Formats: sequence, C-alpha cells, structure tokens
Amino acid sequence: MNKSIIYILRGIAAACLITGVAACLITGVAKSAFADITVTGYGHYCSMTWPSGGWAFTSDTNGNDPCGYIKSHSDPGGTIQRAGIYHATGMNVVVARCTDNSVWLFGGVGNGPLTAAYDKAKGRPGCVFTVAPQNLPIFKSPFRGTTPVVANGFDFAKPPYNTLNVTDFGQSGATNATIVNFRGDDRSWGDNHDAYDYLVPEGTPVYAVADGTVFANRDLDTKCKGSNSPIQGEMYIRHRIKRNPQTYDEEFIAGYFHLKKRANLAVGQTVTAGTYLGDIGWVGCSSEPHLHFAVIRTTNVAQYKVAPFHVPQNNTDPNNGWHWVIDPYGFLPPKNIDPWGWRGYPDGALSINLWKSGEAPPLGTWGP
Repeated sequence: MNKSIIYILRGIAAACLITGVAACLITGVAKSAFADITVTGYGHYCSMTWPSGGWAFTSDTNGNDPCGYIKSHSDPGGTIQRAGIYHATGMNVVVARCTDNSVWLFGGVGNGPLTAAYDKAKGRPGCVFTVAPQNLPIFKSPFRGTTPVVANGFDFAKPPYNTLNVTDFGQSGATNATIVNFRGDDRSWGDNHDAYDYLVPEGTPVYAVADGTVFANRDLDTKCKGSNSPIQGEMYIRHRIKRNPQTYDEEFIAGYFHLKKRANLAVGQTVTAGTYLGDIGWVGCSSEPHLHFAVIRTTNVAQYKVAPFHVPQNNTDPNNGWHWVIDPYGFLPPKNIDPWGWRGYPDGALSINLWKSGEAPPLGTWGP
C-alpha cells in the first residue's frame, strides 16, 4: 500500500500507516469475468467515504486490492466512491474534493501526487479522490492509409466556466480564451467542440481504435439541412481496461459520427482494433465530409464512479455523453491539470492521452 494514504475520520480505525510501498499486499483475489484490454505498469487506488463524514484513500503500486484492504480494516457501511488505475512510475493527476467545498489538485510521478493529495486533505470531512494516469496507450488510428485534416478539436473552456486564462497553463495569450486546446493554447478561432473533426474524403472507411464491444449502432435524424442527408450513422464502441479484481476496471466509449454506411455489427458484439465500422459521408450537421470522433469516459468521472451514459434507442434523441467527454490526446500543458476534470463539477472527467505511439492522427494548426 502507498505510504500513509489511509485516513479515516470520526472514530473509524486508521489502517496500514506504513513506510514500505509494497507492503500490505492482498493476495488470492478472484479474477475478473470480463476481458477486453490488458495493460501493465499500473497500480490501483481506492477512495471510500462513510455517512459519518469519514473517508479513506489508499493505493497499491503492484495492482492488488486496496478497497478490499480498507474494508477489512474499517467499520462497515463505507461506499467506494472511486477506484481505478494510476501509473506506478509515470505521471498522474489527482483531484481531491471534500464536503467543506475544498478542492485540491496535484500532478506528479507515481504515488507522489496521491500522497500530496492525502496530506492536504487530512482533517477535512467527506473527501473523495479521483486519479488518472497521464498516458494510457490503447488506441490506434481510426484510419488506414489516410491522413486527415483536423478542423476542430476538444475545447477545455467549457460550461459552466466558459473561458480560461491560458497563462494558468504556462502559455502566453488570452486571459479569457473561449477555446483552449489540450496544450493549454488559445484556439478561440475554432468552434466550441467536445470531440475531433477529422476531414477526409467521402467514403473513407473508419476502423475501431481498440478491442471492445459494440455499445450502440444507430442512425440519428439530426434535422439539419445543408448536407446530403440529415440522417447520420453513429457507432459506439465500449473499451474496457481489464483489471483484477474488476473493481478497478476503467472504461471508455469511442463514438464515430457522420457515417453514411454502418457495418452490420450487433450490440454486444466483440470487435478488435482495426475492425471496419463504416464509411464517412457528408451527412448530419456537417458542412463537408468528416469523422466526428468523440471519447466518453464512463468510469471515475467528476461525480460518479460509473457514469450513467446512455444512447437512446430511438433515432431522434442525442446521447448524454457531453457530461463526460474527454480529449484522447490528454491534457498536456507546461503546467497545471485538466480544468474540465474539476471545474465543471458535477460534470467533467479527467482526460488521458489514449493514443499508442505513432498512432494519433496529426493535429495541424489545432495542436501545439
């Protein structure tokens, strides 16, 4: 367990206040029944609260079961608020939010920011900790043999705060930028956006970015005019990071929009990275053919351990993923951490760089 990361208030016994990072390991945990994607080099963290205002936060560098350890050493009635993965030796970010309205932000290597967040929150009631690795390389490019042009990217200056001071992120420029990219740059010439628009020729095929299962496959009537059709095809693929135990599974849903042709894939059907999903068209709310590529984070978001994401079964209502969309390029400015991961509360989620090396589509003028 991570050094001194357990802290519980109001008479609940503290546990495992130790100096050795690899101590207090839990063994003999049953394997998860679900298997999509496996990664190595990641530990587990656990954030729990009690109705009394007590809380506990601990981590295990070796990827064992810190929630199980907390439960076995604490009073009953605790609730797991967040549980997921962090990089054992790489960069991570942490948001600590307590019921006295204090919010603490930390970034650093390995357990460092987790320890700092714990130390800062000590003595405050009802604290919940959300952790994310900076990098989780699981995505391949959705294109094969095609280099897209990026028209718009993910905007971090989102409601309810709407503008950002880019100097807060170590960049020069506007103090009230209305569009901010993943490097903290002012991109106010762009369009307010929660995904990436990759311009490609009509009919360009797109492919699954990682192994997963089909979450939804539908046509949506956007009611928009100006394109070849108001009807756009949409494909949603669920990507699950398998952990043992499954308490620490992380999940993302990749959405592919403006499809004029959809692959005949049933909901629940397994796909692999590179599975054909459909062809791009000039359809829906679109001024030219492009792939609108969105990533919705469904675990360990600002307000929930598991976000209540859904795609309506009809062909007229949009999904509710805007609450938890993230930038698959991460948030990588010279300083500070993802504002969407904490300032948008109760909405928001911490972005993670999900691209494998050499697989991220180039960003042109949208990038740094």
